[in-house]
Amino acid sequence: MRSKKKYIVDGIKFDSKTEGVHYQILRDHKDIKIIDRQKTFLLIDRFAFKSLPTYRLGIIRKMVYTPDFIISVKGRDKLIAMETKGHARKDYMMRKKLFIHLHGDEYDFYECKDKSDGAQLKKDLEVLTKTNKE
Repeated sequence: MRSKKKYIVDGIKFDSKTEGVHYQILRDHKDIKIIDRQKTFLLIDRFAFKSLPTYRLGIIRKMVYTPDFIISVKGRDKLIAMETKGHARKDYMMRKKLFIHLHGDEYDFYECKDKSDGAQLKKDLEVLTKTNKE
């Protein structure tokens, strides 16, 4: 279940304080550019099937994945789909795996399990940007 309280930074509503803090860290980092927020990727398109035993036509809804940020890091060829995770919903792991399988050639994936202060993200970005400079 999603948090009902929204966090606002630069006039943008975020689902959590942690996501808002991550936005500020990414926005202010000299080697990071936020390309997109909440970009939706199609994982499985909607399809019809016949339900047994009646052979009635049923519809399975499409499945999408929406990472929190798409970022570019100076010196990296691939964009990074970044997910801010506090508590993962049950279907998250399946969507994450499908995203990596279907879009892994175009995007790297980074999941930040961080507290609301952004300390883990800052450490990870230091390593990520340092790796590109060597």
